[in-house]
Amino acid sequence: EHEEHDHEHHDHDEHASAHSEVEVVYTFECDASSKLDSVSVAFFERWSGIEKMQVQMAGPGGQSAMTLTPAQTAIDLTKIR
Repeated sequence: EHEEHDHEHHDHDEHASAHSEVEVVYTFECDASSKLDSVSVAFFERWSGIEKMQVQMAGPGGQSAMTLTPAQTAIDLTKIR
């Protein structure tokens, strides 16, 4: 006779390959956007576990994308004027 048991399976290497994605959407409106060249983000200072951030942006001059890192935290807005 076989007795059924519920078993929990644990991945012991789950932290070694942990990966998370977070999607955040910000919309900025500025009356003097022609005077604004960049925006710096403080995500890397506030959350030390963030290694990189993919940024996609759109403006009157088109669309652009870039990758931010702890060493490069400024979003270049001149590309979308």
